[in-house]
Amino acid sequence: GAACLVSATTSFSSYLGDRAVVTTVDKAVQNRAHHLLAHRSLQQPKFFSSKASLSTEATQGAPASLKAAEDAAAKKIEQAAKPAATTPEKKTFVEWYEGHLERNPLPTKMITGSCLWGIGDLTAQVVPHYASGTDKPFVYDWPRTGRAVLFGFALHAPTSHLHFNFLEYLTNRVGVTGLGIPVFKTIMEQFVYWSWISNSMYHAAMGLMQGMTFHQIYQRLEDVLWDTQKAQWAFWIPVQLLNFQFVPVRHQLNVVLVTSIVWTALLSAWYPPVEEEEKPKEEAD
Repeated sequence: GAACLVSATTSFSSYLGDRAVVTTVDKAVQNRAHHLLAHRSLQQPKFFSSKASLSTEATQGAPASLKAAEDAAAKKIEQAAKPAATTPEKKTFVEWYEGHLERNPLPTKMITGSCLWGIGDLTAQVVPHYASGTDKPFVYDWPRTGRAVLFGFALHAPTSHLHFNFLEYLTNRVGVTGLGIPVFKTIMEQFVYWSWISNSMYHAAMGLMQGMTFHQIYQRLEDVLWDTQKAQWAFWIPVQLLNFQFVPVRHQLNVVLVTSIVWTALLSAWYPPVEEEEKPKEEAD
């Protein structure tokens, strides 16, 4: 019995010794693992750390190549943190104009109308003078161009904007489709209401800005309106048939404004300011 007790005591003691050794080994392994993990964390760039922590903690005692990699990572982090620089894309003139036409259709058309009516009057003054081959010195009539610019800005462009929108509404209301659309719009515009309104508005506005009385304006309309209408039909009917067929509604006025350079030149040449017409009468008297 004593021998058995001694044997059991010895076995238990050796067991305890083995456990102590195992515990010591486990602690050593754990310490070694922590050390390896810490060393490995130094070798990897800290993507979620700030630039300061990368420069002070991760780079201390690290090799040069490791520092360079971490500096590059820090720069990437800094660039990602900054808001992306918004560099405006270069737009063509057509894209730029289309954007303004979509955001502010009426002001854009008014400015466009004033410019093109001014160009039309300039053409009407310059081209006939130099084409005639006269030796007289050319004197540009700035007030005349100013009247054309004001008419295009304040009267023609706004009313034309309303006219084209109303004409589109009327066409949809009536239910015209296909090739009947340009024909219907041209008939309504040229013969029913718009050409009469626009030409009367032009002669009346020009007369008013030249200081004519209402009676004189009325007499002027009686004298020139019918001839203007005949010229209108010859010039604008082919233009508007093509315009209504192929051009979207929002650009139809632009087509008219560009074509109006020629039309304005014709009107300015056919119906010059009253002062120019009355000079021969005054000299005769």
